[in-house]
Amino acid sequence: MLNLRIVLQPPLDTLASVSSDGESVKSDTVYGALTNICASHHRLRERLFDGDGLSPFINIFLNGNLVPTDKCKDQRIADRDELCLLTAIRGG
Repeated sequence: MLNLRIVLQPPLDTLASVSSDGESVKSDTVYGALTNICASHHRLRERLFDGDGLSPFINIFLNGNLVPTDKCKDQRIADRDELCLLTAIRGG
């Protein structure tokens, strides 16, 4: 099991209460970790996932580096990594 620091930026921070000490996950990929976390935070799942995949309107950063949603299933994570999630800005 890995311990990840999860940072939820507004308005996602109102959808789940995550520990500042980290969340334990049973996966070694970004996608698996998000699936694992959302299993106990259903309202967060509704925003992060679009059907079976990740929503294109969520930006995911692993240790400060943007991870494209189509790469999350392959992107490896390690113990004590940080995942930061924020809503993509839409409009023109």
